[in-house]
Amino acid sequence: MSLPTREIKRLPFEMKGFAEDGEFFTFEGYASTFGNVDLGDDVIVSGAFTKSLVTNNAIPILWQHQMSEPIGVSVALTEDSKGLYIKAKLPREDSHVQGRVIPQMKVGSIREMSIGYFTKDSEMKEGVRYIKEIELFEVSLVTKAMNPKALVSGFKSFSANYKLPLASRERAWDSTMAEERIRNLTNSTDAPSAEYRKYFMYYDGSAPELFGSYKLLFADVINGEATIVPRAIFAIAGILNGARGGVDITEADKNRIKPVINQIYKRMADEFNDNSIASPLIKSFESITEIEKSLKERGFSNTEAKTLISKIKEFSNQRDAEEKQALRDAAAKQDLAKSLESFLKQLKK
Repeated sequence: MSLPTREIKRLPFEMKGFAEDGEFFTFEGYASTFGNVDLGDDVIVSGAFTKSLVTNNAIPILWQHQMSEPIGVSVALTEDSKGLYIKAKLPREDSHVQGRVIPQMKVGSIREMSIGYFTKDSEMKEGVRYIKEIELFEVSLVTKAMNPKALVSGFKSFSANYKLPLASRERAWDSTMAEERIRNLTNSTDAPSAEYRKYFMYYDGSAPELFGSYKLLFADVINGEATIVPRAIFAIAGILNGARGGVDITEADKNRIKPVINQIYKRMADEFNDNSIASPLIKSFESITEIEKSLKERGFSNTEAKTLISKIKEFSNQRDAEEKQALRDAAAKQDLAKSLESFLKQLKK
């Protein structure tokens, strides 16, 4: 079963108000704005949150996207012509809220709000992803110092370049030479161009002018054309699993890149007609608890995770019952055939 990809988008939020009473701290402002192309080449289209807000208007407020660290809840979420407006309350009795979150908001070190969501509908136009429908499941307060402009470009880049040719699986991979050729192809000899970042799984949007901001190159130039190289994908999968010292990006960013790698592995298996090509990043679960944990990491609530697992069990039991019935039917047919054969032998005597 293919699970939806959890996405995170950070952006400066406009604090419209901050208040305190005997029980709660409250703040309000815009968590997202419409119409502008952000650093991830995304545009959130007006109306993208409409369906999500109808079914779920009370969204948990998290600290730094940690599902285990809720710090409050939204009391109002509305769309207007500008974007997604939120009003939220944080409990004063929460020692973390009172001792750390609020003081940091007051001094201005918390200047970013970030939304956690699933993209339900989108459209690519000239390298820009227009997000038409979002399923919002959390809003986080995040620290400016945590490099809020660090972006994973992989899925959008791969979506935009899905039709890039795929090199043969035997094609050698030299990342240094490949990077030089990609620089020449994208007119990035002196500094990275906007086109340059499309061939990396990750780039740091806070310093796009630096070549060191671009990591996990997955393409080379072959016959004058950018081409996905299987051995580059194999290398990236190994790096994400810790090989060669790993890569210096957050676990959240790694988790966003992994589904991209899994998709490319599937494409390679299909195009090379070889089912043995399987992503090493696809985890095999040893217990129901591990499955639940994985679902929660992808943004599913405890209830949603348990419901999904229950449905999987139901379908699995149904399939097992059908298979057992098929085996019983086959055995019955064999018994009938043997009885018939024995009867015919008796007639011939």
